[in-house]
Amino acid sequence: MSEKKKKFKMPSALVILFFLLLFVTVLTYIVPAGKFGTLTLETGQEVADPNQFNFVDQNPVGFLGFWSAFPKGMVDAATVIAFTLIISGSLEVIKKTGVIDIAIYNLSQRFANNGVWVIPILMFVLGAIATFIGTEELSMVYIPIILPLMISLGFNNLTATAVVILSTHIVGVMSSMTNPFNVGVSHQITGLPMFSGVWLRGILFIVLFIICTIYTMRYAKSIQTDPEAATKEAVRIGALKESEANTDDTHEMSKQQKWVGIVAIVLFAVILALVIIQGWGMIEMAGAFVLLGTVAGLVGGMGGDDIVDGFVDGAIGVMSGSILIGVATGISVIMQEAKILDTIVYYFGNFLQNLPLMLSALAIFIFIALFAFFVPSGSGKAVVTMPIISPLARMVGLNQQVSVLGYVLGDGVAKPFYPTSGTFMATLDISKVKWQDWAKFYIPLMIILAIVSIIFIIVAQLINYGPF
Repeated sequence: MSEKKKKFKMPSALVILFFLLLFVTVLTYIVPAGKFGTLTLETGQEVADPNQFNFVDQNPVGFLGFWSAFPKGMVDAATVIAFTLIISGSLEVIKKTGVIDIAIYNLSQRFANNGVWVIPILMFVLGAIATFIGTEELSMVYIPIILPLMISLGFNNLTATAVVILSTHIVGVMSSMTNPFNVGVSHQITGLPMFSGVWLRGILFIVLFIICTIYTMRYAKSIQTDPEAATKEAVRIGALKESEANTDDTHEMSKQQKWVGIVAIVLFAVILALVIIQGWGMIEMAGAFVLLGTVAGLVGGMGGDDIVDGFVDGAIGVMSGSILIGVATGISVIMQEAKILDTIVYYFGNFLQNLPLMLSALAIFIFIALFAFFVPSGSGKAVVTMPIISPLARMVGLNQQVSVLGYVLGDGVAKPFYPTSGTFMATLDISKVKWQDWAKFYIPLMIILAIVSIIFIIVAQLINYGPF
């Protein structure tokens, strides 16, 4: 009897990233090396000089260089990795006080008969936070809280992941009303008034919220099952721990636990406010989360050793996700060392200046959506591409504000799909969602979002979206 052929099994996220690193390494032997000169903005930020580009000697990545990209990626992504470990640790400390479990139980009971209506509430709140401060990295903060809630309502881990990723990456970051990391940097480079044109991005926020909410709710209804069955499945795949599945008999918060909740909410609100007002980055936010977790633990009656154990346990829970972030960053490390990133942007610039006006705006959107595969960072892409795109847009008669809009939309629609986006892949890893399952869910929505983006770009050009 002949042996049955083994069914193809999709490789893990790390294996996928390994082959992507290999692919980019091969590109370093094909794409010519080149380098833009640099110029310094009034803010002190160094960006590419569009008037100074030179091809340089080919510098392909060798055998050792390929393997070195893994630790180098970890080093380059150290800030994001530290942020991930710390916020997860802080959340674990709060969870050990019992506050989160009791809050989840009470919410699940309140929405037991209308669980699907939790989705628009959560997506609006998370989307609003992201559109103002732009930190999609917070999706890794939300998953450990929202995942148990969605499971308790009979939904699966993909539903919870959709709520978090679509609200932060799409509804929030893709609209970016006052996002300092992509719109803010782009406005500095193009010379536009900071966060100008917010009215159209506000309309975009509403449109994206409606589309993503309806899409997620329809999926949630199609897979909703008995909460007990959903919980068993979540435990089986590792999305929930046994301790999270077995709820305590006590579902009323003690006075001490209420104070923990109040302190955590107030400190989190202060962190968000300081990100907007003081321009805090991930380092400052991570430090504040250490403070948040420590204070919440002390208010909850935890000792020093218990608080430390909570931080360590939380960090262990996202260790594989943190590794994914580092490996994904290795891709851009390879391209930078081989000096092929600037060449790609240079070739696009030559292509852009020969296009008709309307097609130029759409070309920016498409190019940024493709370029996000190599450079997922919103601010990183802006520094590399916008100094080139801005003068070319001016040359062909395209408004600077329209070019920024094309950049933001292209960046937003693509990142929650590419496995090279470390934060996105880490979020999938935490919620135990396979990339191929997410891709099957997201691709139809991505097509819808691309069409909506094109419509907004065309309308923006037609109405002379400015101020210039």
